[in-house]
Amino acid sequence: MRTLRVLALFVLALVVGASATAVVAWVIGGFFEPVPERVRAMLGLGAVAVFASRDLGIISFPLPQRAAQIPQEVLFANPGRASIQFGFEFGSGLRTFVTTSMPYLLLFSLWMTQVSVVQYLAAAVGFGVGRSFLTVYRLFGPRDPELFAGVVARAAVVLKAVSIVCGGVLAAALVTDLVF
Repeated sequence: MRTLRVLALFVLALVVGASATAVVAWVIGGFFEPVPERVRAMLGLGAVAVFASRDLGIISFPLPQRAAQIPQEVLFANPGRASIQFGFEFGSGLRTFVTTSMPYLLLFSLWMTQVSVVQYLAAAVGFGVGRSFLTVYRLFGPRDPELFAGVVARAAVVLKAVSIVCGGVLAAALVTDLVF
């Protein structure tokens, strides 16, 4: 029961952290409103090309990240508090390892399409819940470390593929916006 409580706090903190980032991103996105729609569409296409090229390994550049782990003594001293702190930081992007360009593509596409704060928050909920999947699998899946390492490796490949597909869908939407 304690594990479920800690997991629930972690997922809730992930969503709250992502939502906090979404609100800040929505405010920043307001600065793009005066930019003509066609220019935003072209900037969006450029972002898709750059991020897809990075995920395909055509170009290489670091993405902003704070690749720091929480010390084990913090995690074990108070698991409930640690899950809230880490969940918020992980959900907000303040403490994370970045394996794909997808979070940045999502953010950029929200800025370029000028959607409502509700849509930013919906994206934040999806982002926060999505970040919890490997944790849930780790807690309730098989205990074999090699099997888990394989799952993580496959998840990274799937994330890159999804990132590229989403970039393609966004590119198609932006081209349609430019043409019509």
